[in-house]
Amino acid sequence: MGIPDTKQKILDASLLLFNENGINNVRLQQIADETGISVGNLAYHFNNKEAITESLIATVISNIQELLKQYGKQEPLNDLDFFFKEFYRLCEQYRFFNFDILEIKRNFPPSYGQLQPLFNKVKIQLERRFELFVQERLLQKEVNIKHLSSNIWLMMFFMPVEKQISGKMTATSENQFRKRLWEYVAVYFSAKGATEFALKIEPEFSGS
Repeated sequence: MGIPDTKQKILDASLLLFNENGINNVRLQQIADETGISVGNLAYHFNNKEAITESLIATVISNIQELLKQYGKQEPLNDLDFFFKEFYRLCEQYRFFNFDILEIKRNFPPSYGQLQPLFNKVKIQLERRFELFVQERLLQKEVNIKHLSSNIWLMMFFMPVEKQISGKMTATSENQFRKRLWEYVAVYFSAKGATEFALKIEPEFSGS
């Protein structure tokens, strides 16, 4: 087993445990046991749990950056729907990130310092998308773009952890996540926007 392979196994095991239990409730011994190595071997690759956590957060940051690069590569409605899909998948893969964001802010300030501008970029991209929607006459002209963007961002961020917060038996699925976001946006659709949405996006939700 090579060093890179072992490091990845440690990160995979840590991600599994963090997603299930949260950062604070996982010990190095649990990570070592899940990886199938000794704590001493684990320490050879990562000095402590904080180093593991920072590595996972760095991966989340990289994924958000890559997602932001996809802005505007499709038609307006499909572009936003793609963003919803990929954001959900990112949150699903790194569930601890959403649920432990305050923990990250308190205990990993350098990492959070890199995250904060990315959060702002997500909001800015949402605003730009909705501004384009208005220009394309997909949304009503009088819509408050900043208000709409802020609310969509909050929904995007907190819906993935709704199960843990509310005690629901089942998590929100990808289609449910997208559908609820679109239902909020749809309130502000123009006639043209409603028609294009019904043709391009809504058929995917049938049966979900």
